[in-house]
Amino acid sequence: MTQSNLRWNPTVHAIKRIKERCGIEETQAKAFVNQLMQHAKYITTNPNGTSVYKHDNRDIMMVVNPELNVVITIHSATQTEDGAPNAESTQIKSKATITIDRISVAIKRELSKMTTQLRREIRKLTEQQAQLNVSAAELTLNKIRCKAPHTQALIQTRIDAIITQVDEIVQEVDAKLTQIKNAEREVSEVVGE
Repeated sequence: MTQSNLRWNPTVHAIKRIKERCGIEETQAKAFVNQLMQHAKYITTNPNGTSVYKHDNRDIMMVVNPELNVVITIHSATQTEDGAPNAESTQIKSKATITIDRISVAIKRELSKMTTQLRREIRKLTEQQAQLNVSAAELTLNKIRCKAPHTQALIQTRIDAIITQVDEIVQEVDAKLTQIKNAEREVSEVVGE
Protein backbone atom coordinates (compact mmCIF):
# COMPACT_ATOMS: atom_id res chain seq x y z
CA MET A 1 0.00 0.00 0.00
CA THR A 2 1.52 3.32 -1.01
CA GLN A 3 1.59 6.34 1.23
CA SER A 4 -1.03 8.10 -0.97
CA ASN A 5 -3.54 5.27 -0.30
CA LEU A 6 -3.25 5.81 3.46
CA ARG A 7 -6.19 8.16 3.85
CA TRP A 8 -7.33 7.15 7.35
CA ASN A 9 -5.31 7.84 10.49
CA PRO A 10 -6.06 5.87 13.66
CA THR A 11 -6.18 7.69 16.98
CA VAL A 12 -4.04 6.51 19.91
CA HIS A 13 -7.13 4.84 21.34
CA ALA A 14 -7.86 3.10 18.02
CA ILE A 15 -4.26 1.85 17.82
CA LYS A 16 -4.62 0.33 21.31
CA ARG A 17 -7.88 -1.36 20.30
CA ILE A 18 -6.39 -2.65 17.02
CA LYS A 19 -3.48 -4.20 18.93
CA GLU A 20 -5.81 -5.58 21.62
CA ARG A 21 -8.57 -6.91 19.38
CA CYS A 22 -6.74 -7.81 16.16
CA GLY A 23 -3.18 -8.48 17.27
CA ILE A 24 -1.77 -5.85 14.89
CA GLU A 25 1.37 -3.98 16.00
CA GLU A 26 1.30 -0.18 16.32
CA THR A 27 3.57 0.25 13.32
CA GLN A 28 1.12 -1.65 11.12
CA ALA A 29 -2.05 0.01 12.52
CA LYS A 30 -2.41 2.76 9.92
CA ALA A 31 -2.02 0.38 6.97
CA PHE A 32 -4.38 -2.11 8.65
CA VAL A 33 -7.09 0.56 9.19
CA ASN A 34 -6.86 1.74 5.60
CA GLN A 35 -7.06 -1.83 4.32
CA LEU A 36 -10.20 -2.38 6.42
CA MET A 37 -11.79 0.86 5.24
CA GLN A 38 -11.31 -0.06 1.57
CA HIS A 39 -13.80 -2.91 1.96
CA ALA A 40 -15.94 -1.56 4.79
CA LYS A 41 -19.61 -0.74 4.35
CA TYR A 42 -21.25 2.37 5.72
CA ILE A 43 -23.75 1.54 8.48
CA THR A 44 -24.93 4.75 10.13
CA THR A 45 -24.02 8.23 11.34
CA ASN A 46 -24.13 8.82 15.08
CA PRO A 47 -25.73 11.94 16.58
CA ASN A 48 -22.25 13.29 17.41
CA GLY A 49 -21.34 13.29 13.67
CA THR A 50 -19.14 10.20 13.68
CA SER A 51 -19.83 7.49 11.12
CA VAL A 52 -19.89 3.74 11.65
CA TYR A 53 -18.51 1.31 9.09
CA LYS A 54 -18.48 -2.47 9.13
CA HIS A 55 -16.02 -4.91 7.64
CA ASP A 56 -18.00 -8.14 7.18
CA ASN A 57 -15.13 -10.54 6.63
CA ARG A 58 -13.44 -9.57 9.88
CA ASP A 59 -16.63 -8.87 11.88
CA ILE A 60 -15.24 -5.47 12.86
CA MET A 61 -17.00 -2.13 13.27
CA MET A 62 -15.07 1.14 12.93
CA VAL A 63 -16.14 4.50 14.29
CA VAL A 64 -14.64 7.29 12.20
CA ASN A 65 -14.64 11.05 11.99
CA PRO A 66 -15.07 11.56 8.22
CA GLU A 67 -14.20 15.25 8.36
CA LEU A 68 -10.77 14.59 9.88
CA ASN A 69 -10.19 11.18 8.21
CA VAL A 70 -9.63 9.71 11.65
CA VAL A 71 -10.55 6.25 12.89
CA ILE A 72 -11.64 6.80 16.48
CA THR A 73 -12.00 3.18 17.57
CA ILE A 74 -12.75 -0.34 16.38
CA HIS A 75 -14.83 -3.02 18.07
CA SER A 76 -16.64 -6.26 17.45
CA ALA A 77 -19.56 -6.03 15.04
CA THR A 78 -21.82 -7.71 17.59
CA GLN A 79 -21.26 -5.26 20.43
CA THR A 80 -19.54 -2.00 21.28
CA GLU A 81 -16.58 -1.74 23.60
CA ASP A 82 -18.85 -0.92 26.56
CA GLY A 83 -20.77 -4.18 25.98
CA ALA A 84 -23.84 -2.47 24.51
CA PRO A 85 -25.29 -3.65 21.21
CA ASN A 86 -23.93 -1.79 18.23
CA ALA A 87 -25.97 0.31 15.82
CA GLU A 88 -26.43 -2.45 13.24
CA SER A 89 -27.54 -5.10 15.73
CA THR A 90 -29.93 -2.55 17.24
CA GLN A 91 -31.34 -1.87 13.76
CA ILE A 92 -31.73 -5.61 13.18
CA LYS A 93 -33.52 -5.98 16.53
CA SER A 94 -35.82 -3.06 15.73
CA LYS A 95 -36.62 -4.61 12.33
CA ALA A 96 -37.32 -7.92 14.09
CA THR A 97 -39.60 -6.11 16.55
CA ILE A 98 -41.46 -4.47 13.68
CA THR A 99 -41.84 -7.87 11.99
CA ILE A 100 -43.08 -9.46 15.21
CA ASP A 101 -45.54 -6.60 15.69
CA ARG A 102 -46.85 -7.08 12.15
CA ILE A 103 -47.21 -10.81 12.70
CA SER A 104 -49.03 -10.19 15.98
CA VAL A 105 -51.43 -7.79 14.28
CA ALA A 106 -52.04 -10.32 11.49
CA ILE A 107 -52.68 -13.11 14.00
CA LYS A 108 -55.12 -10.92 15.93
CA ARG A 109 -56.88 -9.94 12.70
CA GLU A 110 -57.25 -13.61 11.68
CA LEU A 111 -58.57 -14.44 15.15
CA SER A 112 -61.10 -11.63 14.82
CA LYS A 113 -62.22 -12.91 11.40
CA MET A 114 -62.56 -16.45 12.68
CA THR A 115 -64.43 -15.34 15.80
CA THR A 116 -66.82 -13.22 13.75
CA GLN A 117 -67.52 -16.11 11.38
CA LEU A 118 -68.10 -18.57 14.24
CA ARG A 119 -70.41 -16.14 16.07
CA ARG A 120 -72.48 -15.74 12.86
CA GLU A 121 -72.79 -19.51 12.62
CA ILE A 122 -73.73 -19.71 16.32
CA ARG A 123 -76.40 -17.04 15.79
CA LYS A 124 -77.90 -19.01 12.86
CA LEU A 125 -77.83 -22.23 14.88
CA THR A 126 -79.47 -20.52 17.86
CA GLU A 127 -82.19 -19.18 15.57
CA GLN A 128 -82.77 -22.70 14.20
CA GLN A 129 -82.90 -23.99 17.77
CA ALA A 130 -85.54 -21.39 18.69
CA GLN A 131 -87.63 -22.27 15.63
CA LEU A 132 -87.42 -25.97 16.49
CA ASN A 133 -88.47 -25.21 20.07
CA VAL A 134 -91.49 -23.29 18.75
CA SER A 135 -92.37 -26.26 16.50
CA ALA A 136 -92.02 -28.64 19.47
CA ALA A 137 -94.27 -26.41 21.58
CA GLU A 138 -96.93 -26.32 18.84
CA LEU A 139 -96.77 -30.11 18.48
CA THR A 140 -97.06 -30.50 22.26
CA LEU A 141 -100.14 -28.28 22.17
CA ASN A 142 -101.61 -30.40 19.32
CA LYS A 143 -100.83 -33.57 21.27
CA ILE A 144 -102.69 -32.24 24.31
CA ARG A 145 -105.72 -31.34 22.18
CA CYS A 146 -105.72 -34.68 20.36
CA LYS A 147 -107.77 -37.51 21.84
CA ALA A 148 -106.69 -40.43 19.62
CA PRO A 149 -103.79 -42.38 21.18
CA HIS A 150 -102.21 -43.40 17.84
CA THR A 151 -102.19 -39.71 16.74
CA GLN A 152 -100.70 -38.69 20.08
CA ALA A 153 -97.95 -41.33 19.58
CA LEU A 154 -97.28 -40.00 16.06
CA ILE A 155 -97.04 -36.42 17.37
CA GLN A 156 -94.72 -37.59 20.17
CA THR A 157 -92.30 -39.17 17.65
CA ARG A 158 -92.17 -35.81 15.82
CA ILE A 159 -91.53 -34.02 19.12
CA ASP A 160 -88.75 -36.52 19.96
CA ALA A 161 -87.14 -35.96 16.54
CA ILE A 162 -87.21 -32.19 17.10
CA ILE A 163 -85.71 -32.58 20.59
CA THR A 164 -82.89 -34.68 19.07
CA GLN A 165 -82.23 -31.94 16.49
CA VAL A 166 -82.20 -29.32 19.26
CA ASP A 167 -79.69 -31.39 21.25
CA GLU A 168 -77.44 -31.68 18.16
CA ILE A 169 -77.61 -27.93 17.65
CA VAL A 170 -76.73 -27.32 21.32
CA GLN A 171 -73.68 -29.59 20.97
CA GLU A 172 -72.63 -27.81 17.77
CA VAL A 173 -72.97 -24.39 19.43
CA ASP A 174 -70.92 -25.61 22.42
CA ALA A 175 -68.23 -26.94 20.08
CA LYS A 176 -68.01 -23.58 18.28
CA LEU A 177 -67.83 -21.67 21.58
CA THR A 178 -65.05 -24.01 22.74
CA GLN A 179 -63.25 -23.45 19.44
CA ILE A 180 -63.40 -19.67 19.99
CA LYS A 181 -62.08 -19.97 23.57
CA ASN A 182 -59.23 -22.27 22.50
CA ALA A 183 -58.24 -19.97 19.63
CA GLU A 184 -58.26 -16.92 21.93
CA ARG A 185 -56.13 -18.78 24.49
CA GLU A 186 -53.64 -19.93 21.82
CA VAL A 187 -53.35 -16.43 20.38
CA SER A 188 -52.83 -14.90 23.82
CA GLU A 189 -50.06 -17.46 24.48
CA VAL A 190 -48.34 -16.68 21.17
CA VAL A 191 -48.85 -12.92 21.13
CA GLY A 192 -48.57 -12.45 24.86
CA GLU A 193 -51.74 -10.48 25.54
